[in-house]
Amino acid sequence: KAREKLKKFELTELQIKVFMLLCENKTNEEIAARLHFSVNNIKYHVRQLKNKLNLQSRLELVVAGWKMGLLTNSVEDLREFDR
Repeated sequence: KAREKLKKFELTELQIKVFMLLCENKTNEEIAARLHFSVNNIKYHVRQLKNKLNLQSRLELVVAGWKMGLLTNSVEDLREFDR
């Protein structure tokens, strides 16, 4: 599953959720509302994701997620995280 694919990057649980929602083409505002955090908090975690994965942009994050198979699994895996 997605969690296993992301383990090597030492992401927090919240960063994994943010990453998966980014891969679903959600905006920072939509992610903040879904996860009950501020938009600034989500922006911080997006920056952290880019740093940890050594990427420069949000688009690169989505492409990386696609390459890891997160685009097809993210909705199902997010339900798992919501439990």
